[in-house]
Amino acid sequence: MKKEEIDKQFEAARALFNRENLGDQAMARFREIYPHVDKRILGNLVFHLFIDGHEALLGMLHELEMFMRGECDDICEGQVSELLNHMYNYMIAKALLPAASADLLDYIKEAREALTEDPPDLEFVARHLETLDRLVDAWVWPSDIERPF
Repeated sequence: MKKEEIDKQFEAARALFNRENLGDQAMARFREIYPHVDKRILGNLVFHLFIDGHEALLGMLHELEMFMRGECDDICEGQVSELLNHMYNYMIAKALLPAASADLLDYIKEAREALTEDPPDLEFVARHLETLDRLVDAWVWPSDIERPF
């Protein structure tokens, strides 16, 4: 990579870290792009990129430089796993964006229809709500939804 490109990327990174209310700005930007997506999914994107994720990336770069300077003999596995955790969770939340408008709404419709049955199928609705809650919070990946990676 050319020095000019490296300087340009460092300048952009510095500007990112100098922003005030970065999380709020990031949420506003995501809301512009994805106005139909549940705020909890967007909140996951914001958290894993702009609240903790960018700091984990900076920490990882710091670890690499300390290793190269000889100030440590290994790269901190905690720093590596923290960065990977944020990137993994970001990718899960990002993969949910298309589903947040179509498939997810269909899933909700199924639960609503189950409530109109006589008698209402409350167990079915409870299972749907549990799955939806886990899906939107991006903590687990339901087995009936294909992984994008």
